[in-house]
Amino acid sequence: MTTFDNELEAYSLAYELAMKNASAWKAIARLALELGFKGQAYSVAVTAYEEIGKAYISWLASKEVIPLDDEILELVYHKHVAKTLVSDLISFEDALLLSLGSGIISVDDILKELSVTSEEEALERLAIKAIEREDRRRLGMYVDVREEDMGLLSITSPDDISEKRAGDAIEEVENTHELLEILLRIYEDHPPLLEILKNNYKERMDDLSDSS
Repeated sequence: MTTFDNELEAYSLAYELAMKNASAWKAIARLALELGFKGQAYSVAVTAYEEIGKAYISWLASKEVIPLDDEILELVYHKHVAKTLVSDLISFEDALLLSLGSGIISVDDILKELSVTSEEEALERLAIKAIEREDRRRLGMYVDVREEDMGLLSITSPDDISEKRAGDAIEEVENTHELLEILLRIYEDHPPLLEILKNNYKERMDDLSDSS
């Protein structure tokens, strides 16, 4: 355990450690799949995916994009679905923000690609996807017996996860891990884009406050 007086330094280290941990879980997931443990491989891959989300939030906190007293930090460090949702947001949010900064593509282009009409609809879909992924993560870890209609019992087990789904989950981890490293490097090298990120977050929080 490491203790810090400086919260920004603490979250900066948390980012590095979470990315390292994600790499470790990713390697374990790959090994589990090679050994034929499909469900377990999927669940471990989702754990790696969650760590990437945690890493992103930690980096945002270390750069003061997110206030250190923001409740999202508590959520991401203690709720599985919150971590997964943040990882899902990496490709959407950063593509959106980078497009605004670069002018290469428009917000409408991104929404059209996602087959949605608004940011709110996109976020809602991502939230549903995060919940479904968490349900499958549990499926990949445990054998469960449930009572169904007509008094019948159903059994679920990690074997219900297909090899393809496990492989796709591992690939998603690898892609998201690489994407986050690239995007954060861009932000580090281009301070104006980091300011866009900060202003965007503040505006959204103000909008939420005004609507509540």
